[in-house]
Amino acid sequence: MEEQILNKTKKWSQITLYLFMFIFLLINSKEAKGQNERWDKNNYIYSNYQYGFSWTLPNDVTWEKITGTEKHTIFKVVQPDTNITVFVNASKIETKEPIEADIWQYQEYIKNILKATEKITEQNTGLKTISSTFSKCTLCGQHAFKTTNLSSLKDDRYDEDLKIVTLSYLYYYKGYTFTVTIKAYKEIYDAASEYIKNIFRGYTIVRKY
Repeated sequence: MEEQILNKTKKWSQITLYLFMFIFLLINSKEAKGQNERWDKNNYIYSNYQYGFSWTLPNDVTWEKITGTEKHTIFKVVQPDTNITVFVNASKIETKEPIEADIWQYQEYIKNILKATEKITEQNTGLKTISSTFSKCTLCGQHAFKTTNLSSLKDDRYDEDLKIVTLSYLYYYKGYTFTVTIKAYKEIYDAASEYIKNIFRGYTIVRKY
C-alpha cells in the first residue's frame, strides 16, 4: 500500500514538473517574440530587431496596428480616417543558385513573381490591375526596386468601382526579400500624393541587428 502511494506521488510530481516546464517554455517563447519587435503606439514608431528595420510614421495622424492577412506580413498599420494601409512583407527568394546581396541581379525573376501575384490576387479578390510600373532604384543606400500599381474592383457590395493605388519598394537583406508598401484609395492618393509618398521617408534599414 505504501509503495503504491509512493508511486502515485512520484507520478504526479513528474506530471507537475512537465507542466511547469511547458508553461516556462511557452512564456519564454512569447517574451522572445516580443523582444524581437517594438511598437511605440504613442509616437507611431515600429522597430524589428530580428529583420533589421524600423519605420517612423507621421505623428500628425493616428495609426492602428493590425494583424496582416498574409503569413509573411511582419508589420501592418492602418490610418482609420483615410484607410491608408502601411505594411512590410518578408519572403525567401527561391532560386537554384546561391543568393547574392544585389537584388538587381534578380530583376526578371522578381518581375515574373509580381505578375504571378497580380493574377492570384485577381482570382482571389477580384482586384484587377489597370496599370503598373517597375523600375530600379535605391532605398536606404542600397539597390532596390520600386513598383506602382493601380487596380480596380468591381463588386455589387459597393455603389461604384473601387480604385486602389499601391506603392512598394523591394530590397534584399539577410536572406529575405522585403516589400515595403503603402496602399490608398485613388481619391485619397490624388488628394494627398506627396504626403503619402513622404511616409516612406521614415523607413530605415538597420544592418547591425
